[in-house]
Amino acid sequence: MGFISKKINTEYLFLLFALVFTIVSVVVLFSVFLDQDEKIYDYSSEIVGTKVQQTVYGDSAQKASRAAEKQMDMLFSQISWWNNGSQIKKVNDESRDGWVSVSSGVLSIMIKGLEVAHDSKGAYDPTMLPILSIWRSCFESRNPPSNGEILEKMESVDYKRLKINKEVLKVRIFGEGTFVDLGPIADGAACSAALKQYQENGASAGIVRVGNSVGVWGNKKDNSPFRVNILHPFKRNEGVNFAFLEVKDGCVCTVDFGDNSFQKDGKFFHGVIDPFTGFPTNNELASVTVVHHDGVLASALARACFVLGKEQGVSILKKYGAGGIFIDKQKRVLATEDVEGALEVIDI
Repeated sequence: MGFISKKINTEYLFLLFALVFTIVSVVVLFSVFLDQDEKIYDYSSEIVGTKVQQTVYGDSAQKASRAAEKQMDMLFSQISWWNNGSQIKKVNDESRDGWVSVSSGVLSIMIKGLEVAHDSKGAYDPTMLPILSIWRSCFESRNPPSNGEILEKMESVDYKRLKINKEVLKVRIFGEGTFVDLGPIADGAACSAALKQYQENGASAGIVRVGNSVGVWGNKKDNSPFRVNILHPFKRNEGVNFAFLEVKDGCVCTVDFGDNSFQKDGKFFHGVIDPFTGFPTNNELASVTVVHHDGVLASALARACFVLGKEQGVSILKKYGAGGIFIDKQKRVLATEDVEGALEVIDI
């Protein structure tokens, strides 16, 4: 009897151990799959008054998101013209007396901006600070400036006064009253900076929205591209989407006339300022969205296209291999061939 009892106890313990091991294995396996499904890191913040939203995927999602946040914060601090320690403020304060050194990152942004300025013949101009400063105050007070105020400052707006020496990483402004402002293309630059950090820090994919610009890197788990929402230019304050655009890798930058808009004495004023007149752009367009692998170029091209109009805008986009979506004031939509198939219009 003792032997039989011992055998039964041994078998019982073995079976019990096997059952426990199986349960633990299933729980561990389930946890692994659960963790894989939940390895998504969402993070919202604000950098220099600009809203930033990140959604990063993969084992290193949080690490990559934090690295991107740090990089974007550093970028904004370097190019904010009002920041006492920024490189752009130093350029604006000191470069009339001689060449000023800047980092390779800041120089790269300036080079791309000047490239678009040259190719658009000034439809995008990085030396708009005197004019934009006037309009920032006007949007706060809801009162437009006088023609005299604008004309006085327009004399100093000229991208050709900004010179770059690529070999020694130095820049210089030739001419009194001319100042650089990279703010209008900062959102796109920040998106590109974030996407680079996702790749370098082990994320499997990531989406970042900075202001009106969105950066996308990688695909969803089923290998399908992510969908980026584009706000409706006539209903942007209500948060209504105009369309969704499938994007695999690259940046989507939108410029529309709903930003900072107000009416005064029956006239409509918006935040897309024409470098040729110093006043809000007045053409057929209500919104321009540009898709390009580089966020700086996407931002600069979107502004240039809004000023140039549809026909010239499409022409310059072809030169850069960029895609574009134009919405005019009659709510007609024109999409270039390379993005037309990826666009789903939901409200127009």
